[in-house]
Amino acid sequence: MEIINYIFYISYMRYKKQDTTIYTAVLHLSMIEYLFFCGVTLLINSILYPQELLLKYLLKGISQGVVNLCVLFIGFALILINYFYYKKKVLNIEEKYRSCNYNKWVKAWMFFVFDLVLLLIAILIFKLRRLYNV
Repeated sequence: MEIINYIFYISYMRYKKQDTTIYTAVLHLSMIEYLFFCGVTLLINSILYPQELLLKYLLKGISQGVVNLCVLFIGFALILINYFYYKKKVLNIEEKYRSCNYNKWVKAWMFFVFDLVLLLIAILIFKLRRLYNV
């Protein structure tokens, strides 16, 4: 949980000069969590079931519209949970990490590169699954 709080702190401090600081930081954190969740899910599925796509069988018979609504629901749920959680704790987190030793080593741009890497890994796994028709 500490790393998630620190990612929120970095995002919050990056956007602090804007009017919508907490919203932007929450959206950034939610995007990281969502991409991480998708990447881990696809990776575990690829390792445990290399010859078949388990999700294909779980979602068999369910229309694409329902699947899209479920994906959107998960994303919005993450955003709402993060917003209400961090809305109360933003001052405590800012105070806690203001003089943290990590600030010397970890820069804000590193998390934005991390976002791109997570996105590319998720796309790569998805494309490889489609390429091999698994």
